[in-house]
Amino acid sequence: MTSTATPGSTAAREPGRDILDDTLIRFSNLEHGRREVLDASGIGVVIIDMARNVRYANLAALNMLGLAGYEGIKLDSIFRDEAAREVLRHQLDDRKAGFIGNYNVQAYRPDGSRVPLEITGLPIPDQHGIVVGSLGLFRNVEQQELANSIHDINRTVDDAGALLNAMAEALKPSFPFARMSVSCFSRDKSHVNALFTYGHSSEGQRRWWFLNEDQKRWMMDPKATVIPDLVEFMSQPLWGRFRDDPAVQEMLAAGIRSAMRRDIRRGGNVVGAVTLLSKKLDGFTESQRQAFEELPIDASVLQALAFLETKALRRRVELFNALNNCTTIFDACSVLAKKVVENFVLARIDPAVRSQRGPDPAARPALGGRKRTDPPARRLLAADRRRHSRTRRQQRQHAERSERAGRSRLHAERVVDGSALGAVRADLRGRRSEPRPLDHQRRGHARVRIRRRRM
Repeated sequence: MTSTATPGSTAAREPGRDILDDTLIRFSNLEHGRREVLDASGIGVVIIDMARNVRYANLAALNMLGLAGYEGIKLDSIFRDEAAREVLRHQLDDRKAGFIGNYNVQAYRPDGSRVPLEITGLPIPDQHGIVVGSLGLFRNVEQQELANSIHDINRTVDDAGALLNAMAEALKPSFPFARMSVSCFSRDKSHVNALFTYGHSSEGQRRWWFLNEDQKRWMMDPKATVIPDLVEFMSQPLWGRFRDDPAVQEMLAAGIRSAMRRDIRRGGNVVGAVTLLSKKLDGFTESQRQAFEELPIDASVLQALAFLETKALRRRVELFNALNNCTTIFDACSVLAKKVVENFVLARIDPAVRSQRGPDPAARPALGGRKRTDPPARRLLAADRRRHSRTRRQQRQHAERSERAGRSRLHAERVVDGSALGAVRADLRGRRSEPRPLDHQRRGHARVRIRRRRM
């Protein structure tokens, strides 16, 4: 908070010199041409008298304070808490003394929402140099404070879920929404998945939704988009495929009527989106859309994605280490199944699969006191059993082939070591001990005689 004396604020001025040239505006008589300039200014301009009555406010100030007009408005209705009123008392004393001041104070809109302001106050003297009012230049620093808060969250939070939840809590005072969702796209942009939800359960949301080419083009729009009427929006042919989805029906049944979304980009590539949902028709204004587009929300989402990617990499390393410790294929399958159950939510990609399966198995009556399994699941279990049976049969066949190959290698080693004659004699003794027909014995003796000649 600073105050500076206005040079010559109370001294007599040259005859004929317009006081507007010294104080920006004549308090008692706003000239028509100069008033239009103030009315069209993007800076909030408010003029008060020393009794704290608002005597003028341009359109920017009225929008900033949520007022329809300034007639009959007093400062006490705008600055309600005692700390803000104490600041104003000191500042008005400085204006009476001819000082310029710059200070921050908290204001309130008629709906009770707060708006932080940075105000530059200038004294307004009359023709005799007596201060009769004050000119205030209002600047809404809500956007700046919100951006600073998001930056602080990004620096201090190191978990994806906690980071996105803290971001939602920070956004809610400035954007009154009922729900928020953060989604991510697949690499080819053909599917979208709900990464995080706020204000409602994520049940039924965390699955991949297929996007056609027209839907992908709509979602790749770089500007923030406001959907004033969600029911009418979902009735369009482009989104008809999603209209009957249980998740969409639940959202509409909960009273969600409008939405505002913006995409999240990494190096020019769209990787996700943030969507705010309101229960009011046309629940988001153009100024809110612009503010939503300018906030550093993309930094928070990208950091959350980085946390998730690091976590996924850590899971893969743990999986590889567990597989390295496996000694059989059954141990490896058990490890894989355990990791899948621990780290993933299994869900169908398209709800049309449900209609192909028929009624929900859980709704069917149990037979024989046992829980029935749906036909696709039974087919999968049967295929799995056949696969395991085939694997065991292949293992036995492989063991038999290995045993025969081992006996052949042993016989070859005996021949190489020069013990072929001993091997033949042992074979001959074995053949003689077996009861065989005469023709087989003769062929056996002949075979032995031939071997002896060759050796």
